[in-house]
Amino acid sequence: MMLKTLPPKLIFYSTCLMFFCVPLGTAIITIAGCITLTLWLFSGQFLALKNKEFLKTQQWIRPVVFLFFMPWIGMLYTADYHMGLKFAEKSYYWLFSLVIASLSFYRFPVKYFIKSFLAGLSLYLLYFIFFPSKIITTPKHITFSLLYVYGMLLLSFYYKNATSKKPKLAILALFLIYFIVLIFSQGRIGYMAFILLSPIMFFNFLKGKHLIKTVLLYLIGLTLLFISNPVQYRIKLALRDIKLAHQGNYNTPIGNRIYMWQGAIKIFLHHPILGVGTGGYKSAMKQYKHNSLVHSQPHNSFLYMAVSFGIWGLIVLVWLFYILIKTSWHYKDTAEGFFILSYSLVILIGSLTDTQILSCATGIMLSLITGLQSFLPNKNA
Repeated sequence: MMLKTLPPKLIFYSTCLMFFCVPLGTAIITIAGCITLTLWLFSGQFLALKNKEFLKTQQWIRPVVFLFFMPWIGMLYTADYHMGLKFAEKSYYWLFSLVIASLSFYRFPVKYFIKSFLAGLSLYLLYFIFFPSKIITTPKHITFSLLYVYGMLLLSFYYKNATSKKPKLAILALFLIYFIVLIFSQGRIGYMAFILLSPIMFFNFLKGKHLIKTVLLYLIGLTLLFISNPVQYRIKLALRDIKLAHQGNYNTPIGNRIYMWQGAIKIFLHHPILGVGTGGYKSAMKQYKHNSLVHSQPHNSFLYMAVSFGIWGLIVLVWLFYILIKTSWHYKDTAEGFFILSYSLVILIGSLTDTQILSCATGIMLSLITGLQSFLPNKNA
């Protein structure tokens, strides 16, 4: 028997739990997500989205609808039904954008979402300190490094708006810890994200008043990054991998990715309209000689959409990122706007070397951030 009502506050708290759990692993974020969806559905809170005027003003709704249904449509023509089903099941991630959008009618404070995420990220520091090998030696280090760059961006925003010395010192100390952890994470895409986005961090630290000092801080940050042994080691490995790939040896982390990207581009050019369907990438790649290098997806969100659903898939994903960045840019001086903007930029960079929209943590977080646009001051989000 369906429950008639459950307080929206309960859904708000479970959503805060989701933000807290994003850095903590697949199992725990999945459990938190199931709790949130259950509360949302059985409380009838989803009925709040019946407001047609509200839906019309939310530009992100359209690409999200496409992203939800495309994997299931792609199941109709995929050559690998089993793999396709695994990917199609992940489309439920996009429901969380609707969950958080339905909470916007109650104007819950977004700061609790941000603080929940930072609390989870800081808690994960303990796991890294005691069990670093469980992160560095697995694909987790990619997500790990991106989330810490995101955390550094958020801390820089809080520093910019802090008014007393104690909070500023605490924020600065935590920022430096995140930076050190980023160095030891060995996530090269995290290093790249820091290189590209740290000017925003230093701009915030100086409150946008000193351009020359911002440039100097940026150069100091890059120097500290590049003189560290872990970063130098990863750069040497990257250069070695690229050299081997040019020689035809793709059996290295970067060489493997180059091989997957090249294959994805070839497949897309042969199937530009509809792609090869959900999960069809692996079957299509088997025609190439390096069968040992065949993966289920091309480790790039944009190539995944293009190869699976053709040009339409690529357009939808670019459309979503365009809306996210354009909308949040107008509100970059607010907590909500910067929260959305910074994650959009981090995950955009991260999507170049991995399929972040399929990863449980980053995929669910992207959905939450997308729906969070409903909290922006202007409803034309």
